[in-house]
Amino acid sequence: ERQATLYAEPGPAVQLAVRCGDEMLGARVAFAPRGVVVLRVTAQDGFANAAPVTGLQAAPGDRGVLRIAFVGTDASGTLVRVEPRDEGSTSLVIVASGQRRDLSVTVAKQPPPGIALCP
Repeated sequence: ERQATLYAEPGPAVQLAVRCGDEMLGARVAFAPRGVVVLRVTAQDGFANAAPVTGLQAAPGDRGVLRIAFVGTDASGTLVRVEPRDEGSTSLVIVASGQRRDLSVTVAKQPPPGIALCP
C-alpha cells in the first residue's frame, strides 16, 4: 500500500480580512486622533485558506480626517499604516487580490457607542 501527502494550494482570494492588533475589524471602527494605526491585511480563498495578498492599495474618503502613511509589507506581512488627523467620520477603502474592503472610520477621542476603538 502506498501513501502520499497532499498539500492544498490556496485558491483565488474571495475576501479580505483587516486586523488592528489581534482584533478582526468589522465594517465600523474608531481611531483616536493624532496617532498612528497599523492595519494588517490578509486574504482568504473560498475555503478560508490564507491566499496571497497582491496589489494592495488604500484610500481614505477625507484626507483631512485620515491620511495613508504607508501601504506595503514588512516581516509580519501586508499592512496599511494610517494617521488619524482631525475628528470626524470618513470611509477607508482597501483593495487587494481583486477584492475590496470598505470600512467606516470615526476619528474621536471617545468612540461612539458600539464601535470598537482601534489603538
